[in-house]
Amino acid sequence: MDFLMKVVVAVVSQDANVSNIQGQLTDRLNLELKGETEVGKANQLWNRLNNGKKNLVILDDVWQELDLKTIGIPITDGNNCCKVVITSRIRGVLEKMHVNRYVPMQVLLEKEAWALFKTKVGNSVDFAELHDIADAICKECGGLPVAILAIGAALKDKKKYVWEDVLDQFKDSMLNNIAGIDPKVYASLKLSYDRLESSDAKSCFLLCCFFPEDANISIEVLARHCIARSLLGQNTNTLIRASRRVLTAVDILKDACLLLEGKDENFVKMHDVIRDVALSIAKDDGKEILVKHGVKKWPEKDTCESSSAMSLRFDNTLELPNDLLCPQLHTLTILLKRNINPLLNIPDRFFSGMEKLTILELNRICMLPPLSLANLVNLRMLWLDYCELGDIAILKDLSNNLEILSLRGSNIEVLPSEIGQLTRLRLLDLGNCKKLTEIPQGVISNLSRLEELYILDEFGYREERSKVNLDELGKLTLINHFTYSHTKCHAIAQGLVL
Repeated sequence: MDFLMKVVVAVVSQDANVSNIQGQLTDRLNLELKGETEVGKANQLWNRLNNGKKNLVILDDVWQELDLKTIGIPITDGNNCCKVVITSRIRGVLEKMHVNRYVPMQVLLEKEAWALFKTKVGNSVDFAELHDIADAICKECGGLPVAILAIGAALKDKKKYVWEDVLDQFKDSMLNNIAGIDPKVYASLKLSYDRLESSDAKSCFLLCCFFPEDANISIEVLARHCIARSLLGQNTNTLIRASRRVLTAVDILKDACLLLEGKDENFVKMHDVIRDVALSIAKDDGKEILVKHGVKKWPEKDTCESSSAMSLRFDNTLELPNDLLCPQLHTLTILLKRNINPLLNIPDRFFSGMEKLTILELNRICMLPPLSLANLVNLRMLWLDYCELGDIAILKDLSNNLEILSLRGSNIEVLPSEIGQLTRLRLLDLGNCKKLTEIPQGVISNLSRLEELYILDEFGYREERSKVNLDELGKLTLINHFTYSHTKCHAIAQGLVL
């Protein structure tokens, strides 16, 4: 490869989204395209990639036919400036895109697989008592690096009988049929999950598959979900203890090669093959999880009735159904694409059939909270981030169980006094509420169980804005985290005995 060639990579995934692909490419090319339409971005990308210099575009993990011209990738006869490499599990996708050359990616040769396996488990596999068992287990991994690393991590420093038990499970495994995944690969990854000794790590692993494919998963968000779902074991009765437990679980999953490093230390990622296995495990446990981006209509009735968790991102505004029956649903996330008008009419009876809901996340929604919201008496976490909200006094009806409330980035100007009735609240996030000017006297001090409070504007408040009586914080004996943007107030907060 020419060392002067510019290489840019975009991860496409199952929910192929033109704007997302363009965003990845422009970031890596250091192009500023703020405010541009998809067509405008495509034109600028085309010009940049067709500039007479050598460019290599890698489109990774493609699941459906893509129109490269729509994205802005120049493909013309005789064009030597821009080359494109596409990776896909499905040959038919490549055929539809009329690629010039197919290069099948083979699994590792036995010698290569063994060498990789040894780097993970150590030289103990060369001992006579383990060698034959280790060789058989390595072959069961099907030559796929992600499976070899995961099963190797699970067996490192284990006794012979553990190795024998794993080999027995391989032989007896009831293998699932997952599109694009060899049954042996599934078996090896499932075994890595089964061998986890920490139930908290297992819970975090399955929770990670609820997030979109190739997502950078915030460890903080992961912790909040675990808390709201009561997924953690004993001695996690405070938010800070629960967060530490999640950090420990994440480290265990990284060591087991079941999670990857994210964009920084506060995030993790999950390999798409491992995520498919996690979804399959969840389904076997009776948990139907629906995660779809680029949704244009509400899921079918049967899907709603069987799903225990749904995460949906809509690329357009749509009409939501008035009456829904979701008897198994415990988690619902609805997000609107950033560059569309944040208007979504939520009918009054929309939440009526969701009695088991414990987590509700609405992002960039414009709404007057519907009356049926008061029916969600089991709700423990409510996120209304960057929403255009009407009167939210109705939230007082969630006082029985609500522990985490986020209004981050919303348009509220005055925090309703009724919020003070949410006496089980442990976390209140008012971060980046740029219009917030008043928190009524007594609201904060009445939240006696509050452990974390965020009142932070990432752009910095003007001095006369966001009045909060910091004396009330002294009455909160459990609080351990308080973030406020005003420098004078920050100094006062530091002086509190928390």
